[in-house]
Amino acid sequence: MWTETLVVASLIAFATYFCWYAFVGKTLQPITNEEADLTWRLHKKNSGCKGSRITDMLSYRGKVIGFRCDCGYEFKQKRLLGQNVQKHPTPVDNQSQETPRAGLPG
Repeated sequence: MWTETLVVASLIAFATYFCWYAFVGKTLQPITNEEADLTWRLHKKNSGCKGSRITDMLSYRGKVIGFRCDCGYEFKQKRLLGQNVQKHPTPVDNQSQETPRAGLPG
């Protein structure tokens, strides 16, 4: 009797934790200054905000995660714990990757 109750309680606890982890648990995601600027411009356009600038850049562990607008709006980029971290591509210099063709002066 006690063993069955303990097993059922453990399964319910595990299922509850899994649902929280998969659908509710979130962590902060770093963003670039360009992404913060674009998000602020979308906020101004969609909400009719009269703010003239971003008041604060919010940071966590040395990385920008959001901003605070003059109007009081605060944006923090979050992602689900189960999602992969988005990596920002770095610009590539196309000229340095060109290789001279064999037999042609270069």
